[in-house]
Amino acid sequence: MEATFRILFVDDDIYALENFRIEFKNSPYQIELAEGYDSAIEKIQKNKFNLLVTDLVLPYKSGLDLARFVLEKNYLENVILITGYGDEGVIEEAIKLGFKDFIRKPYETLELKNSIEKIYKNFLLTLENEELKKRLQEENKILREHIVNQDGGNFEIIGKNKALDDVLRKAQIIAQYSNSCLIQGESGTGKELLAKYIHTHGRRKGAPFIPINCAALSPSLFEAELFGFVKGSFTGANETRPGLFELADNGVLFFDEITEIPLSFQAKLLRVIEYQKVRRIGDNVWHKIDVQIIGSTNRPLEELQNEKFIRKDLFHRMATLVLSLPPLRERKDDIPELVSYFHRKYSKLYEKNVPAPNDELMNKLIESEWPGNIRQLSNFMKNYVLFYDITSKREFDKWFSDELTGEKEEDLTFRFMNGTIAELEDAKLWLISKVLKKYNFNQSKAARHLGLTYVGLHKILVRNGILKGRRR
Repeated sequence: MEATFRILFVDDDIYALENFRIEFKNSPYQIELAEGYDSAIEKIQKNKFNLLVTDLVLPYKSGLDLARFVLEKNYLENVILITGYGDEGVIEEAIKLGFKDFIRKPYETLELKNSIEKIYKNFLLTLENEELKKRLQEENKILREHIVNQDGGNFEIIGKNKALDDVLRKAQIIAQYSNSCLIQGESGTGKELLAKYIHTHGRRKGAPFIPINCAALSPSLFEAELFGFVKGSFTGANETRPGLFELADNGVLFFDEITEIPLSFQAKLLRVIEYQKVRRIGDNVWHKIDVQIIGSTNRPLEELQNEKFIRKDLFHRMATLVLSLPPLRERKDDIPELVSYFHRKYSKLYEKNVPAPNDELMNKLIESEWPGNIRQLSNFMKNYVLFYDITSKREFDKWFSDELTGEKEEDLTFRFMNGTIAELEDAKLWLISKVLKKYNFNQSKAARHLGLTYVGLHKILVRNGILKGRRR
């Protein structure tokens, strides 16, 4: 945030100018001096100032003339008049012109400093408000870009695994009755895809589907974005705007990673779910809505009993109906079909004519644990299609064995770069991979074993491409 505050001090007395320069030498302001009207006009036309401090009496033209010129031309907005005269007519005209303050001669330097400081604080507040408004607009734009108005296409989930089939049959019932529900599953298992599946298999098909990345939205803007606001209800609210609840009316609102919602806001969310009505910030009117609420979390359900993540009342309201997506390691029978799907998808996307994985590679894909689940398999197939012509079998095997399974410790040295920090980083990732496998890829237990927080371990996995990072 640019906070340079520039002051032009105008007087025909060189001693007054020098005294002003000395007194404000160590201030946070940038000071310039002008001896008289003409010098001041020249400086103002060449440079931008935030404040004009001028003596009333100047040679040829007065401080009032100077102020009238700069205010009418919109060169600046803040003027302080220094005068030894008690002429009320002068003061009245100065007020009409927009002077911010009047300092009478002889004056104490502290009096002038206090007057300038008040204007400076308003200047900083204006900057903060502009920054807040800009951030509000940017975050609102990001959120509204996530609004998806479906065109009737179905979101089919690939696979015939028994556990997945059970989840889909439950999802169809939830879609039919428009119940609120919670989707639980590890990162990369397709929670948002399942939410879209619910949307397109019920009566809300064709109505808005609005996903909200709860981790990406700053706490201070949650209420404004979800409930909307009326013009003038807070600084930066220059227009009345409906919130996402109203925009999702008759459709689905998907809270991705619902545990990231600030605890202070969760009680308000619970009331909306129960009463299906919202009130914009600054408004007295309640708006009736009809919205299906779907939440998701990558945390194990037992972790959600801890109120540091989610209020108990909201948890019990959302967890009345829970859909638990199985990880890919429990759906190994679906891997060949998924591999075929991603092979076709990326071959078409990148216009590449790459042969499908052979039996040897397919067997390795099936045997792997896939800690990043379907998202990781998708990324592998993207690499396979893009770099097939320039990637040797040995390189595929090395990437595959070390990064996907965490096995074959003797092969780890192939990935180390002697004499660099990469060796330490690779060793760290190898250890994390081993611990994750030991605990059947339960991130909470692995984090405790490693002496890390759940969030800390999750960030390491995201940063190294094992899990998809949250949208920002």
